Amino acid sequence: MSERRRREWRLHLYLGALLALTSVLSFAIVGSIFLLNRIPQLEDEIRTRAEGDARELGLRIELQLGALQEQLALLANAVENGGVADRLLDHAAENGRSFRALYLISPQGRVSAAGLAPSYAHLQAEVVDSDLSAAPLLREVQQKRTAVWSDKYLSPLTGLVTVGLAVPLADRRTLIAELPLSYLLDIGRHGASDQQRAIWVIDQRGEVLADTESETRMGVNLYSSPLLAAILANQPLPRQFAIDGHNHYVGGARSAQLGWIFIARLPAGLEHPEIRMTVLIVCGGFLASLLIGSLLALYGASRLLRPLTGIIRRADRVARGEAVSDWPRGRIVEFNRLSANIGRMAATILEREQKLRELNSGLEARVVERTTALSQAKEAAEAASLAKSTFLANMSHEIRTPLNAISGMAHLIRRGGLPPEQSVRLDKLEAAGQHLLEVINMVLDLSKIEAGKLELEETPFRPGSIFENVASMIQERARAKSLALHTDFTELPERLLGDPTRLQQALLNYAGNAIKFTERGEIRLRGLLLEDGGSEALIRLEVSDTGIGVEPATQARLFKAFEQADASTTRKYGGTGLGLAITARIAEAMGGEVGVSSVPGEGSTFWLTARLKKPAADATAATPASEDIEQQLRRRHAGCRVLLVEDEPVNREIALMLLDEAGLVAEAAEDGQVAVDKVAAGAYDLVLMDMQMPRMDGLEATRQIRRLPGGALLPIVAMTANAFAEDRARCLAAGMDDFLTKPIDPERFYRLLLETLTRRAQARQ
Repeated sequence: MSERRRREWRLHLYLGALLALTSVLSFAIVGSIFLLNRIPQLEDEIRTRAEGDARELGLRIELQLGALQEQLALLANAVENGGVADRLLDHAAENGRSFRALYLISPQGRVSAAGLAPSYAHLQAEVVDSDLSAAPLLREVQQKRTAVWSDKYLSPLTGLVTVGLAVPLADRRTLIAELPLSYLLDIGRHGASDQQRAIWVIDQRGEVLADTESETRMGVNLYSSPLLAAILANQPLPRQFAIDGHNHYVGGARSAQLGWIFIARLPAGLEHPEIRMTVLIVCGGFLASLLIGSLLALYGASRLLRPLTGIIRRADRVARGEAVSDWPRGRIVEFNRLSANIGRMAATILEREQKLRELNSGLEARVVERTTALSQAKEAAEAASLAKSTFLANMSHEIRTPLNAISGMAHLIRRGGLPPEQSVRLDKLEAAGQHLLEVINMVLDLSKIEAGKLELEETPFRPGSIFENVASMIQERARAKSLALHTDFTELPERLLGDPTRLQQALLNYAGNAIKFTERGEIRLRGLLLEDGGSEALIRLEVSDTGIGVEPATQARLFKAFEQADASTTRKYGGTGLGLAITARIAEAMGGEVGVSSVPGEGSTFWLTARLKKPAADATAATPASEDIEQQLRRRHAGCRVLLVEDEPVNREIALMLLDEAGLVAEAAEDGQVAVDKVAAGAYDLVLMDMQMPRMDGLEATRQIRRLPGGALLPIVAMTANAFAEDRARCLAAGMDDFLTKPIDPERFYRLLLETLTRRAQARQ
């Protein structure tokens, strides 16, 4: 990875920025030292001011409330001296500013006279003769027989939050006054020179009686506040105190006469105007020094570097390929040396550049020549690949077509009954045909694998069924050679998710080779569980024999295509050398690997591993036994009309005979055009369609049938010798429902007919 490119600077800008940064850092250091010393001083001054404000307010409230207490005492004396209580009380409460309500309480605790502010005069009749004997303030003054101030409480007569003052009379009566909380706020706000200051008045229970900043905070209880506890304990207050998410400087005082606490608070930090102004002044000086220093630094740097400008201009001309001879000189020795050295270097560069141009002209010609050769080689490789694919497709079609006739006729001959001698000869004929089909399939499989077109299914299956199927396939061959055949798959999981066909193909390749190369002894098929990861499993399939074995030098190339132990192996035992190569590719596609352990003359063990998923649920019920397929087809769908589209006469004859034996009514069409005409003229339950035919092929015929009335629902199955995956995809894209390759296996053929006609019958219901 290349080193990250650093940011580039012009030299005069770099020097200017360096000089400006030096001046700014100097001012920043000085300003920081100033702020670190000045701000704590300001904070101490503000806290001292807050404490003074709290003491001043406490003293002022004590004086004001003391005056109210004296005023109420005079009013009590007037009542005692025979004055008319109602008139005296009304006169004292007429402005409502100092006293909101005045009550004269009898010794029994009932209101004998009352004076209310004008806004509450309508409550006069309700208040008189009210019972206040249970009021805490009345009980306390009757007990102490001296003037008593209350904390904030809810008046039982007016229903308003108030502060009460009670004065006892000589005749056991009591005079009670209710003060509005606004009166306390006016006292706190009166004479406040600092608009940022706010003061709390807190009663003995810790409730806020008054707040000069916000009336919404009145009624809040601060009894458990550490600030209140510090004031009551006469301890130093914290340097800052958080209120409503903002820090404040606080000062407190306590009134011994009233028992109330007064707390003054001022905004802390940058929220305080003096601190904010101090910081702004320092920041302004910082910005001014930055601006002035930058301008002076840029000017000085440009004057210093002016001689270098001429060198840079001439270097640019050299970079454009121009020849420069007049390199500048000045009064600075270092610049003169730099100019001379750059001049010599420029001359050398121009000389070498001319040589490079001459070399490049020849190199470009060689690159064009090589590019043309590579393009021609690529086209030739693509043409060879296309020719290979075309050859394999044609070879497969041309071999499968007569092979279908051979296997079909052999099947029909066997059903007709043969003497034992002829039956043995027919077995050899079918075995030869099956061997030829296996060779074709191996070549096609290898071609798919090499082209990266091997596709694996992922269906639930029982691993034990693979061993059972392979054992049934090689049982007769093993018995013919007197070989013991054993299977052991008890370690494998009951169900797995994967491609059972490919696994069976791989295991059958191993088992077939074991039969082929073993003359006496036994063949053992074994399945092992190597890893169990919960959602997946790693299994191992192996085949052991007691055959001829494999030399160590030969084992490394056994799994390559067209490789065998030696040439004599092919002559003696036969084979193409493709089976093991295909098995290796299948194991690799399943996340596993292959291997062999062998001792010449004693036997071999060929194995493969595969990593498979576990199914979420068990698969559905098993398919009916193969020997019942034809009977089920005849019982369920006898009489169904089937159109066979086949141009080859022998294959057409065989297919018609197979359909007839299953109880189906079959008609034949020699090409696609005849098939389209027949479908348009009559009703069919199924169409079996060949691909390559004269006049109209099966693909075009399918497209035209689908456009006919009712043709969209008619089942069409491809029955062709074209066995490539691309051929299957073309058939399905043309509108066919399924795909069957030749040569036709009667069991597969009948099974496909049963499934297709059953779906057709269910769709009609």
